[in-house]
Amino acid sequence: MSGTSATTFDPDSPMSRAMVWTVIARLAGENISGENWAEDARAWAMAAGVSDGTNADGTISREEIVTMLYRYAGSPAVSTSELSLLGQYPDGGGVSDWARSAMAWAVSAGIIEGRDGKLAADEALTRAEAAAILGRVHLMSR
Repeated sequence: MSGTSATTFDPDSPMSRAMVWTVIARLAGENISGENWAEDARAWAMAAGVSDGTNADGTISREEIVTMLYRYAGSPAVSTSELSLLGQYPDGGGVSDWARSAMAWAVSAGIIEGRDGKLAADEALTRAEAAAILGRVHLMSR
């Protein structure tokens, strides 16, 4: 994951969907860079089934990044006990239906942790959180 400039990382800024597509593509071994990086990342994410490719400049939520990573991992089966882990968080019932399996998988695997004791699934993902989440996925894939 690159910084926002040659000398800054800007950890508290939100991540865009295009930024996440780029990092996941790089995890997959793709060389995404240059002037058309966002379009190249979008095309890869769509072809890989990671994303529908919409709203490239939009900020990404915690449940959206987890869903993209879940798809990247092949949408592994999630057990009832894994789904029940969402209930350990006071806002676990607020996870979107389309993201429940992905979020349960990510919690179970230790990919995502709470924010102030909550999942904060629909809240914007910061660059620092993205770096931590993507780093955990990278370590899992070794």
